[in-house]
Amino acid sequence: GTFLIEDVKAIFSQDVPGCTDSLAYNYNPEATLDDGSCYSVVDVTFNLDMSSEQGYTSSDQPYLAGGSFFNLPGNPLYALDYNESLSVEGALVFSKTVQMRENTNFNYTYTKDGSTNWSTKENIADQFCADVGNYNDRDLTTTSSDTVINACYASCTDNEFCSNINYVDLTFSVNMEDVDIINN
Repeated sequence: GTFLIEDVKAIFSQDVPGCTDSLAYNYNPEATLDDGSCYSVVDVTFNLDMSSEQGYTSSDQPYLAGGSFFNLPGNPLYALDYNESLSVEGALVFSKTVQMRENTNFNYTYTKDGSTNWSTKENIADQFCADVGNYNDRDLTTTSSDTVINACYASCTDNEFCSNINYVDLTFSVNMEDVDIINN
């Protein structure tokens, strides 16, 4: 038996799929066919007050980490720099502006230093801003406008620095006269 193929046509397309919107962040000037992947970004400025950490100075450097955007801690792209103009009235503020996709939800957290493990991650467990899964990360949903986030390390504030938090001293007294105790 013989098998004959007739009317075979090879179709060649010079179309290059990609983002064809020249105003989009991921514009591809070589694209000739819009594949729907275009998106825009906004500037998100993170201002972190570290004055709640004893011994922390302007020479130290906190980092953004966590979620699928910032990922593992210690990435030099997400190191926050000392911001002298915002460090007034007892605040010790570090800042970083990052371009992030607009109208998108992100998880993030702060670390005290450039350590590449999670040992210096802020602990905000059981606070109102730590509502993201098992990691106690913060949550951000971008809009189509630039955003400024003011925060206090290890404390949930309402877009405020640490100096706006009211602290009180507590003294605990326990009567142990009826309990056998070991001196140490």
